Amino acid sequence: MLVGMALFKLGVFSARRSAKLYWGFIVVALLVGIPIIAYGTHRDFTTGWNVRQSFFFDYQYNYWASILVSLGWVGAVMLVCQSPLNRLTRPIAAVGRMAFTNYVLDTLICTSIFYGFGLGLFGRTSRTQQIGVVLAIWMVQLVVSPIWLRYFQFGPFEWLWRSLTYWKHQQFRARYYSAKPI
Repeated sequence: MLVGMALFKLGVFSARRSAKLYWGFIVVALLVGIPIIAYGTHRDFTTGWNVRQSFFFDYQYNYWASILVSLGWVGAVMLVCQSPLNRLTRPIAAVGRMAFTNYVLDTLICTSIFYGFGLGLFGRTSRTQQIGVVLAIWMVQLVVSPIWLRYFQFGPFEWLWRSLTYWKHQQFRARYYSAKPI
């Protein structure tokens, strides 16, 4: 969190820094972060995923190197934001503006699919099927969130959270109707 706060203060998340910096993040992620994580995973496999070894020692490879890999993702996202492809990020931005609502929706969907009160598919789906569920949920969010935000300023849970935070009823409907996607 402290690294993220520092990067924010340095303007890294504004996509206003040089492309060279963002490419540097990607290179460090690919050449240092991912190999360290792969090495830690290799050690886990060679020790048969021994709990003590994996949890206390080999986990450290993934823990620290994941910071470098996340910087690589930051670099990739910021490069997209700087490019003409930034139009493609609008649906993703809408999902982000409705993060709380989408989180709750994800939870309801997945518990309905995997828990006993729903379809009860926990432990019965392959990794490929699980990826299919994730992709389907993402597609729904990428389509529904921008449409919702055409008519409303916030997602329902974001509105509720803001109203409770400020102890004041927040305007829910959009101030103006936008025919353009957000």
